[in-house]
Amino acid sequence: LHLCDRRQRQMCIRDSSKTIGIVYRVGELMLKDKEYALAKDCFSIVYDITNEQQLEGVLAELDRCLENA
Repeated sequence: LHLCDRRQRQMCIRDSSKTIGIVYRVGELMLKDKEYALAKDCFSIVYDITNEQQLEGVLAELDRCLENA
């Protein structure tokens, strides 16, 4: 039972990192297409999960873009 639990956790971690990567990529594509609200949603999800400091600047820039839109 213990090994199954460990394998399940490893699979969840692997799957969640893939999902985070996909959401981040969608955010990049939305940014490229100037879909700032959708890009912000994607990057906010990634930031909430990872707390990646680099995304703070991206989110601030997206806020500025949305204010000017």
